[in-house]
Amino acid sequence: MEGKTLITYATRTGSTSDVADFIANTLASQGELADVLPIEDVGDLSGYKAVIVGSAIQASRLLPEAVDFISNNR
Repeated sequence: MEGKTLITYATRTGSTSDVADFIANTLASQGELADVLPIEDVGDLSGYKAVIVGSAIQASRLLPEAVDFISNNR
């Protein structure tokens, strides 16, 4: 399948962005194209074949901005 994968994330301390970068590098090693963006920087999703959403966990829950992103982009 052609196109890019978006890896987007919500983080408080930066750890989740490190995980997103690791995933992107893994995909790149397999010949896949991926963009890595913080959730607040994501606009139009139409150019992506897939979206991976990551979030830090606080009090056993995803961060609110991750929940909102998923709800708004189902």
